[in-house]
Amino acid sequence: MTKEIIVNAGELESRVAILENGRLMELHVEREPKIVGNIYKGRVTKVLKGMDAAFVDIGIERNAFLSVSDVVPQTDEEGGNGRIDRRNLPPITQLLKPNQEVLVQVVRAPMGTKGARITTRLSVPGRYVVLMLNSGNYVGVSRKIEDHHERQRLRAIAADMRPAGFSVIVRTEAEGRSDEEIRQDLTFLLDMGKRLEAKAAQSAAPALIHGDLTLIFRLIRDAFTRDVNRLMVDSDGAYENILELVGLIAPRLKNRVFLYEEPTPIFHAYNIEDEVERSLRRKVWLPSGGSIIIDQAEALTAIDVNTGRFVGSQELAETVLTTNLQAVEEVARQLRLRDLGGIIVVDFIDMDNPKHRQQVMKAFEEALGRDRAKIKVHTISPLGLVEMTRKRTGESMTSLLTEPCPYCSGIGRIQNALTMALRIVRELLTAVVQHPQSEAFLVTAHPRVIANMLGYEGQGHEIIEEEVGHPIYLRANETYHPNTYRVERLTLEQAIAAVPHFDEGETVEAQVVNPDPELSLSPIVRAKGIYVVVPDLDAPVGAHVKVCIKDVHTSIAFAEPLAAELRAVRSDGAVIPFEPPALVPEFILPTYLREESAAVPPRGMQLLSPTAEAVPILMSDDDLFAVETSCTTSDEQRRRKNRRKKRQLAVVRETGEEQQEEAAMEDTTEAVTGKVVAEADLVEPGEGEATEEVVKPSRRSRRSRRRRRRPETGVMPSEVTQETEISAEHTPAEPTPEVQRETARPEEALTEPKAPVVEEEKPRSTRRRRRSPRTQPAPAATEETPEAATPEVTTPETPPMAIITPE
Repeated sequence: MTKEIIVNAGELESRVAILENGRLMELHVEREPKIVGNIYKGRVTKVLKGMDAAFVDIGIERNAFLSVSDVVPQTDEEGGNGRIDRRNLPPITQLLKPNQEVLVQVVRAPMGTKGARITTRLSVPGRYVVLMLNSGNYVGVSRKIEDHHERQRLRAIAADMRPAGFSVIVRTEAEGRSDEEIRQDLTFLLDMGKRLEAKAAQSAAPALIHGDLTLIFRLIRDAFTRDVNRLMVDSDGAYENILELVGLIAPRLKNRVFLYEEPTPIFHAYNIEDEVERSLRRKVWLPSGGSIIIDQAEALTAIDVNTGRFVGSQELAETVLTTNLQAVEEVARQLRLRDLGGIIVVDFIDMDNPKHRQQVMKAFEEALGRDRAKIKVHTISPLGLVEMTRKRTGESMTSLLTEPCPYCSGIGRIQNALTMALRIVRELLTAVVQHPQSEAFLVTAHPRVIANMLGYEGQGHEIIEEEVGHPIYLRANETYHPNTYRVERLTLEQAIAAVPHFDEGETVEAQVVNPDPELSLSPIVRAKGIYVVVPDLDAPVGAHVKVCIKDVHTSIAFAEPLAAELRAVRSDGAVIPFEPPALVPEFILPTYLREESAAVPPRGMQLLSPTAEAVPILMSDDDLFAVETSCTTSDEQRRRKNRRKKRQLAVVRETGEEQQEEAAMEDTTEAVTGKVVAEADLVEPGEGEATEEVVKPSRRSRRSRRRRRRPETGVMPSEVTQETEISAEHTPAEPTPEVQRETARPEEALTEPKAPVVEEEKPRSTRRRRRSPRTQPAPAATEETPEAATPEVTTPETPPMAIITPE
């Protein structure tokens, strides 16, 4: 295993990262000198009998906490293991008195509202041993040294050198060291202890007696061991000081210290910055696709293991075992990286097989064995829970680098838009009672909150105004947080003069916003903080369009788009993609949040436009005729209208001629046959009846003609033109008087056919028939064939109709 120490020494902040096999395992940050390890001369301010503790003033912001278990010196029982018999502790009132001066050492930094924790058992750490001042008479050896003979050797060396009244603990780094190296380190610590006692006798409480080393030198003393392959530092001054310190405590490791001189910041070069940002996440992904969720409280940390996206390839038990084994390594890494302490509960996935539980527990203990902090682990429960404790020495990485959200107070959730809308309504109802002189109200809030107050096309807003009894102006502001709003009381004069509003007929430029089905099924734009519903708009979200205001209310408006603007939108280039509104600008978000937002698909509806890209085509004349309004009054638009009218008149003229010819042909057919079919209103103009010789077209030909025929115009698809389509949509069923005058025919041709004679006793036929070409008289002056000019009639669900022929 390769191990590296990366040091980033700065003026305002110093950071030390420990990498194992290229992965970040520990991160230590120091922004101001830490007080853990410092020795103070303090004064007792309070002695609390009910808590068996005392508060001591050591000269910092808050008084330090001293428990009775930290006052009693350790005894030399059971072979000098230094354990405390907590069952037979004397009361705190027998050990300390108010205003008493004591020499204490900080063992835990202040956290939140809690002050620092201190102890009267002073310790001075060295490279190979730790000297305990006034802490009994015993010798301890690190439990990480497993060789029994080595433990006995080190214990004998420490016992031989230990003076009376002092205790000695041999550190892991002393394994394999010579007697001379260990004696030299212990001699240095004894000299330091004598200087501390002399300084404490001359100082008045509260005072700092001994300050521990800074973060960089402290980690070099404790973590720069023989298993470290390289130490890289990016500061010239820190590099010289490190070389000097390493030369004193471990001269053989000087050739492993290097100076980083590249222009790229050292943490960026080693990809440590991204790992630091990921350490702030609540969810941590596992290699297989599973995940662990870390929820940190003040004194308890809960870690939950989930399979996530991992479905496995064999049976369920193997999938669970694989996920738990991967979680074991990641949990141990996160404990070191985030410096989590206190009570920790790990919820592994339930395992029915006892062998699997033992395998996971063994792997977990091995992973925790690489941690330098003191850890106590209990066995795994049948539910998959592992309870453990880890010694806490200071704030965790999350507490050090972050702070609670000012809106959610650290719970990680905010009130939704509907909750805020109802809250504003309740405040309005209260304000009406408390301030009866108010004549109107102006509410400014986040757009999503305003949309919930408006309701579908303003119906909810009308209900609120009825309940309040006063005009309410709702204005959206994207700069507002979803949980913030502002309610202002106004008079009617102030509302008219100060509140932004629209005028009917006004042309405004607005931006298309995300569609909201609860607000309107039609496209929505927003301008001046007001939502505007535009039914005929076809533009992508984010586009800026000009609309003409048609209907204005206090908090919502209705408008129509301008034809020129629609052409510009359709022929424009790229379309702004749909993106959910962010609470903060994108560039403010850290890298890991930007990565998560990019990996998760956006929630919401599709774009208003049916295509993913803008359609680069111009609108047809019929579209222009439908969308142009009174707002388009330019000369060019009037000329365009006149040209369209002329084309429509020409089409109507041709259509009128065809209808008149068909009516004349109908009269001639009645004179020949003498009888007509029943239900004349089922027969379209120009439809004749069959004669004695009936030629039945085949069923396939009738279906094909029926599919090809256009019911709006009665002509074949090959004859349909753009002018014909316009006339079918915008021409009335009967020609206008002006058209009748221009297309006048002989009076007998314009006369409507007589009402047909109905024979009720004869059943009606459901089959469509046509005249035989041999008996049908030729129409006068027509260019179309009877088959093309005469539409077919369908009479569904009618009884068969008999055909009567003349005798």
